[in-house]
Amino acid sequence: MREFTKHLDQPVNLQRLLTEQGIEFLNVNETRLIVLYQGEVIQLTVANGEMSNAQILRGRIWETPQSSTDDWEEFINRFTDRLGEYLEQRSGDEANEPRDSK
Repeated sequence: MREFTKHLDQPVNLQRLLTEQGIEFLNVNETRLIVLYQGEVIQLTVANGEMSNAQILRGRIWETPQSSTDDWEEFINRFTDRLGEYLEQRSGDEANEPRDSK
């Protein structure tokens, strides 16, 4: 079983993040879920709170008989980079949104 840790730049709602990215997942409890990504299975645990304000993620990859990944480091990098890039894009979009003038 391979493990990794991902520190996000800002707290996020992990379930919303995965849903917006079109990444399938199953809830296990308030701090853990199972992710199905590119045919592989990842157990993600929020290490610093709950799903609604996740900032530090710990992942374990379950190698199944159907696993077809040869380079697990590359796979982990693709997955964590995708999350980070999406957050960067989203925070940039929010910075460019007009603010309400009250």
